[in-house]
Amino acid sequence: MSKIFSNIKYLFSHNLKQDKQLGYAELDDLIDNLKYDLYDELAELKIPHIMDIHQTLEHLLTTEESIVRFGDGELNLMYGDGIALQEYSPEISRRLTEVFCSQQKNLMVAIPYVCYHSKAGLTEVHRHFWYRTGPHYRKLMKKYIDYDQIYGAAEVSLGSSYQKDFDCDSYFSQFRKIWQDKDIVVVCGKTVFDKIRHNIFDNAQSVEYQYAPSVNAFSSYDEILSRALTIPKEKLVISILGPTAKILTYDLACRGYRALDFGHIAKSYDWFVKNIRMETMKDAANFFSPD
Repeated sequence: MSKIFSNIKYLFSHNLKQDKQLGYAELDDLIDNLKYDLYDELAELKIPHIMDIHQTLEHLLTTEESIVRFGDGELNLMYGDGIALQEYSPEISRRLTEVFCSQQKNLMVAIPYVCYHSKAGLTEVHRHFWYRTGPHYRKLMKKYIDYDQIYGAAEVSLGSSYQKDFDCDSYFSQFRKIWQDKDIVVVCGKTVFDKIRHNIFDNAQSVEYQYAPSVNAFSSYDEILSRALTIPKEKLVISILGPTAKILTYDLACRGYRALDFGHIAKSYDWFVKNIRMETMKDAANFFSPD
């Protein structure tokens, strides 16, 4: 794809409206040519098969599969960097890598759809973030991606903040059907629900909570798992516990539970009902900061 990239470099280094040497009278002329270069050469680009947000949600509604979601935080931990929610350790890196590479039949592994697809429909905050970091995270995942596997969209639980012109009413209505009239257990940080006024799980038949540390939960993992294994298997387990949720969900799925790693879904719903939007990087920092 060297031709198209050399053209792109030229695009960024010249004012084409003034430079007539190549015969391009307007910037649009070069862009038009680039489209055809790209069409010819795109076959070289290999990307994983990832369902989008709506397809992932539909899959969860029509199957009994569990889901684990790998975002930038989990990828950082896999490769040796701690994050605000969780300090790095070789063991959490090893376990997250194990989960990422899982072939467990009743488990969907979800990775960032936006890493490999157009960012045109994203909100400004997420578009900026993924344009800047996408190349880095694609490199991190490349070693472990299975091109024969179908992945879910990791941002399935963040659709209301990720997408512009997004039908949030329909999205949350569909999401809530997953646990409608079911008995559920939510495994979460001790303070996750302290500031939440509108509980997305209020349509469940019953809700129990098992609490864990909000930060560095993996240091208490043996206790968290031991407690979770006392849950009857007919109950749906929902994990809101940062990177530790991925490992817990995987271990429960391997033991016959349906477990769902839904990250910030409770906060997303609460912000939606309160009509709070993620419009700036400050908003994003507030949203993703440890509860």
